Amino acid sequence: PGQLRDAHLPRIGTPMLFVQGTRDAFARSDLLEATLARLQPRARLCSIADGDHSFGVPARAGRRPAEVEAGVAASIEEWLAALGL
Repeated sequence: PGQLRDAHLPRIGTPMLFVQGTRDAFARSDLLEATLARLQPRARLCSIADGDHSFGVPARAGRRPAEVEAGVAASIEEWLAALGL
């Protein structure tokens, strides 16, 4: 978590979608947001509310894994459609 691994990202010329749990211990949200800001307009973030690094959410969130996965799939589909793909 303490080491940035984003040096290669500016060299990517294609659109990028980042799918990130809001409780991911491996990526601080402030650092991710700063990275995404530098990559605009090619980068977009799909945040998984209460999700950890594997998109797992606690029971108190009231969502089952299948619901979380469906939300991720829908976000990916929307992103692809916005790109005309």
